[in-house]
Amino acid sequence: MLKAIRDLENQKGFPLEGRAKIVMTTALAETQIVQRAFDIGCDAYAEKPINPEKFIEVLRNLGMVD
Repeated sequence: MLKAIRDLENQKGFPLEGRAKIVMTTALAETQIVQRAFDIGCDAYAEKPINPEKFIEVLRNLGMVD
């Protein structure tokens, strides 16, 4: 899904600052999977179970919440 979103944004000519902010969440924390997600274009990665405080900090760093 991440790749499809980024491909569509590229096809439509979205500027980098206009792209969707994508935070991947998964129970899989294998280094290879995480690196692949960043290579494709995720903005952040959160391993499950989600720590609410850490997740809010990630969202703050992305400018998604105050």
